[in-house]
Amino acid sequence: AFSFSVRNTANSNKIARIEYGLYYQKKNGVMAKKVFKISERKIKSVSQIKISRKQSFKLITTRKFHIGTHQLSIIINGQESEKKEFMLKN
Repeated sequence: AFSFSVRNTANSNKIARIEYGLYYQKKNGVMAKKVFKISERKIKSVSQIKISRKQSFKLITTRKFHIGTHQLSIIINGQESEKKEFMLKN
């Protein structure tokens, strides 16, 4: 689970496309990025919204999850934030 806030500091309403990028660690240690859309919404002038999400790491046939360091980033209107690392354990 993760959460974050998006703040509009402008004096007018803005539309924001909010996504997150998940960098999965592959067997050979290389990171593979997958982007998930959260929403596209209007943020009122000089306001803030809070977003919370959960990401499942349940085993599926199309993707094998590997133990170790993975990364997460927030993407607002195509601009990616700094990647944050997390550890996937058994």
